[in-house]
Amino acid sequence: MRGCLRGVRAPVLAGAALLAGPAAAAGQGAGGGGGVERSWPWGAQAVAVVTHASPAFAGEARTEAVLTQPALTAALRAWGGRLELKGMANLEGLTIAGGELSPGVWGEGFVDKRHPHTLLHEVVGTLRLARGRAAASLTVGKGFAPYGTDDPMSRPFVKFPVNHHLAQIPERAVVIGAVRYGPAALEVGVFNGDEPEGPRDMPAVDRVGDSWAARATLWPGAGLEVSASHAWLNSPEHVGGAGLDRRMWSAAAGVRLDGGAGHGRMGRYGVARPPIAHASGHGGH
Repeated sequence: MRGCLRGVRAPVLAGAALLAGPAAAAGQGAGGGGGVERSWPWGAQAVAVVTHASPAFAGEARTEAVLTQPALTAALRAWGGRLELKGMANLEGLTIAGGELSPGVWGEGFVDKRHPHTLLHEVVGTLRLARGRAAASLTVGKGFAPYGTDDPMSRPFVKFPVNHHLAQIPERAVVIGAVRYGPAALEVGVFNGDEPEGPRDMPAVDRVGDSWAARATLWPGAGLEVSASHAWLNSPEHVGGAGLDRRMWSAAAGVRLDGGAGHGRMGRYGVARPPIAHASGHGGH
């Protein structure tokens, strides 16, 4: 693949390894009469990438070979899918501790390099209830705020997009409520505004609830999906809460490549408005 970022020629060679496996078992209910179906799907992935950028740092060409996106995933589903626990361990803190060469990318102290994600990338529990065409859920844990598009690591790719920090709000301590009726859904969540400062960082618990996001999604049919979302982040660049606040907007559309049947891959296109910074009001949203 060859990309052009700000006039930088950056040829990339990549190879990916993916492993996945399902597992299921039937357990006895509390009363001993009737099984409760449980399943625990798991997966592993990694992408080996060789990148050459010219010019790179100090105007010189640079070639880099790294193992990126090494991740282990697992989930536990029970009671007919009403309860789900899922997690992802991201090992980039071990394989790209100094960042990954990506001209034009920024975030978490890196410029023209993509930062490693936290070792505990996601661990959330979700309780779902449904009746007829209506459904509701509650999600608690560390993961993605209800804003923008899905985690890029949930679909195959080589390089994280330059707008990664505009299209998602990852690795936060979240409490998310969602409702759906027919083809429409609304998600609202609160979380901590601060971004991680390193791969071993955890969310600031005392800041949980100082930021919020909401996303509306519509599935009009034929595998189509459209969404719009808005977020307010309290001091994302300063863990103590003394930095500028940030307001963000996003709109996205996608189509399921298998025409809407099953769980095929999604092709998506999203537009994220550059964030607007505000003087921190320490909760005065």
